[in-house]
Amino acid sequence: MTDAQDFLTATRAFYDTTAADHAGHFQDSLADRPLDRALLAAYAETIPAGGTVADLGCGPGLDTGYHLAHGARTGGAPLGESVSQALPPARKSAQVTTHGRG
Repeated sequence: MTDAQDFLTATRAFYDTTAADHAGHFQDSLADRPLDRALLAAYAETIPAGGTVADLGCGPGLDTGYHLAHGARTGGAPLGESVSQALPPARKSAQVTTHGRG
């Protein structure tokens, strides 16, 4: 393996190990982040009605859930296998997948 592959493997393993804790900790993190909400809202304005957003490296799907709730067709691709299993139910409907991981 190359150094880059080793790093990616180690990073995925870390994410898989901490997925449930991470998802629980960041479940409602936009509530206390007005700048993040403003940036997401500004970006959402550029998406045509019914447009598609791909959230690559979505983690617990916070941005994915935001765009889904605001009418975009949304899909997320977390780096680790366990991340999509740890998502809150509302974000699981955002079709978060691990297909096509690099």
